Amino acid sequence: MHFVSPRPSHSPLPGRILLKAVNGLWYFRAEQLDEAPFDPCFKIPLNLIHRSCSWLGLLWEHYRRVGCVLFYWSAVQRHWVMDVPPQHVSEHDFRCDLTYAGFVSPDRNHLLAGSVSSTSAPSDPADQAIGAFDGFHFVQDVTRGLVVLNGFVRSQGETVPASVPMLVDVPPDPLWAQWTQRVRLAEAL
Repeated sequence: MHFVSPRPSHSPLPGRILLKAVNGLWYFRAEQLDEAPFDPCFKIPLNLIHRSCSWLGLLWEHYRRVGCVLFYWSAVQRHWVMDVPPQHVSEHDFRCDLTYAGFVSPDRNHLLAGSVSSTSAPSDPADQAIGAFDGFHFVQDVTRGLVVLNGFVRSQGETVPASVPMLVDVPPDPLWAQWTQRVRLAEAL
């Protein structure tokens, strides 16, 4: 799996983020802003993860191909944006063109900050399934039917496993209190 990204500094395309961990929390800043302070990272909304996994699941179901979806952080509007980059896909591999050559590229104020990629070989090392750019990354095993997702954080050239709940914003269910009144806890049945 490859992310083709020869993006010169004078490119009109979006920049990237740099991540760093401080006391167990992730902070970021735009890669090109050397003197800028690092800001706290926001979790990726669950609905974007769901849409990404659904699209990759359909790609597998209809064509038996793996691929990827990218996440950008909108520096101006301060929210996450999902996009499917131009890519060549096969049963076990994909190649993304992060330059968006021949296609409309993401807004200049969007910073490349993560991905969801699918794999048909879940035993492959995570580094093969995610881009070589800092961010929150997820790898979906499309061969298992339901969403089977592993999370990773890539920061300063290193990729480390991360729990999906640490990276994803799951809103509270408005019916949680009502439905839990129907549940009785037991030690054994």
